[in-house]
Amino acid sequence: MAFGIAGPRVRLVPLDRQKHFDNCVRWMNDSEVIDGIAMVFPPISSDKETGFIDHLAKSESDTVFAIETLDGQHIGNSGIHQIDWRLGICKTGSLIGESEFRGQGIGTEAAHLRAFYCFEIVGLRILYSEFYPHNEASAKMQKSIGAEVWGVQPRANYKRGNYTDVIHTWLDRQMWRAHAPDWIKERLFPIKAD
Repeated sequence: MAFGIAGPRVRLVPLDRQKHFDNCVRWMNDSEVIDGIAMVFPPISSDKETGFIDHLAKSESDTVFAIETLDGQHIGNSGIHQIDWRLGICKTGSLIGESEFRGQGIGTEAAHLRAFYCFEIVGLRILYSEFYPHNEASAKMQKSIGAEVWGVQPRANYKRGNYTDVIHTWLDRQMWRAHAPDWIKERLFPIKAD
């Protein structure tokens, strides 16, 4: 039986060690995948990824969803990290690990589902995220969901043999609702004016 938070093409489901682990290890060792995320020093061993998943199982400040197609294929992950429940803030990030699913708006769909979870289910106030200047897909996705750039951290990370800027964004509930697609409005909840 299917479960999770579903959109038209994908759904977010809890990360499951038996079902998703092998893909997570493979993606964390794929230079094309990690080029756009904060990770700097692969390779990642199975033991290290096991430690990360064990941490998630106990954490009250980190949640990672698997992104699956509606027929159950695991194609990526979407994370909510450093949750501060008192302030209602967190950091978010996603990856589409399977290359044939990139460039189709699936990351944006997953980001809308994640925003729905953060704002409408657990009541967070602000989602912070970041991307690198060379990651045009992340920049486009952030804009599509309503996120705005609040700053640029010069040469703050190391990618592609050089130090690179990190672009920081923020998103609140009203900004996201203004960009929510019709399928969110129609299927997940009726949006009413605040």
